[in-house]
Amino acid sequence: PIGRLDVPTTGLVIITNDGTLSALLAEPKRKVTKTYHALLKLKITDEQIIKLQQDVLILVDDEQYKTLPANVEKKDDHNINIIITEGKYRQVRQMMEAVGNKVVALQRVAIGNLQLGNLAEGEWKEYSEEELKKIPTVPSSLRRAIDALEADHEYLLKGGVFTKDVIDIWIEYKRKKEIDLVRMRPHPYEFYLYFDI
Repeated sequence: PIGRLDVPTTGLVIITNDGTLSALLAEPKRKVTKTYHALLKLKITDEQIIKLQQDVLILVDDEQYKTLPANVEKKDDHNINIIITEGKYRQVRQMMEAVGNKVVALQRVAIGNLQLGNLAEGEWKEYSEEELKKIPTVPSSLRRAIDALEADHEYLLKGGVFTKDVIDIWIEYKRKKEIDLVRMRPHPYEFYLYFDI
């Protein structure tokens, strides 16, 4: 499962046997957003929202931990959507307590681009190929990474750090000296299947 929930929390959990998808969504360094709807005991104040949008000290493994800033959308005096990129144990509940409020009910409504939608508790659905394509991915090979760089490198030209010539030469070098050399050799499993005695 991707996105375990503590017992009183409800909402989206993704179950998959796709290791790539699991790594994309669960790996902390990727900073995939998790969106929660929180019903609060006390009225949310502007000061509390500002604190949440900066950083908050919570307990992680019995030590003080400074959270990354959260995005907070106030729905009304007692309801907010809070978006975090971490997944520490009881993080949203602890963050609210740290700013002087308390969560009454918490529901995760999204992980990255995947939305809970109007699924009731206990219901499930299979995501379509179209929905899964919306998940930002990283290239699965050097060839795909170079193809992506060749298709979109305008951001590297900003500020004059790299020139188009440097990028083109680097792409050509990678294709000829690495990608082509690997492509022209059998994969170890292919060698095992067809060439090994």
